[in-house]
Parts: sequence; structure tokens; C-alpha cells
Amino acid sequence: MQIHWGGNSGYQAINLAYLWGADRVVLLGYDMQQTGGKSHWFGDHPKGLNGNSPYSTWVQKFDRMAADLRAEGVEVINATRETALRCFPRMRIDEIEV
Repeated sequence: MQIHWGGNSGYQAINLAYLWGADRVVLLGYDMQQTGGKSHWFGDHPKGLNGNSPYSTWVQKFDRMAADLRAEGVEVINATRETALRCFPRMRIDEIEV
């Protein structure tokens, strides 16, 4: 088993869900851009931590992942309010049937 990292923890979380057998994944908080002037929902990282968030690079990695997941029959729905990810179908969280 191999964990593909994609440069960010959100990518890793999707990969783990797949490796653990998920056939459906709903994304929340996958902005992949600065939203409301913040680099993350909590703001910037404190000094001393890597503050680099190469969103455009990460978005490209998600594009590749999306194709691989579709080929494996895994459904991924992006329910993030504001997002730069266009590789997964979008839905509001209250529209998703459980």
C-alpha cells in the first residue's frame, strides 16, 4: 500500500479514503485558493512554519487524482463553498443524499 501525498493533507486524506475502500468521498473545505483574504481557514501559518501554499500546483495534482479515481469507480463530490477545484462535480452539502 502506498500513500500518495500530492503536496497537501487534503490530497492525502482522499487517498487514504480510497485505500481504505471508500467508493464515495464528499469534500468540505477544499478551497485551494485564498478565500476571504486568508491562505487557510485559520489564517496564515505562524512564523517558522512553511507558509508556502502552491495552490495552482496542488490543483493540477487533484486533476490527475480525479481521473484516476473516476477510472477506479470512486465518486468524489466537492461540497466546498468556494473552491478552485473544478475536477470533481460540485454540490451543496444539503443536496447530497446519504
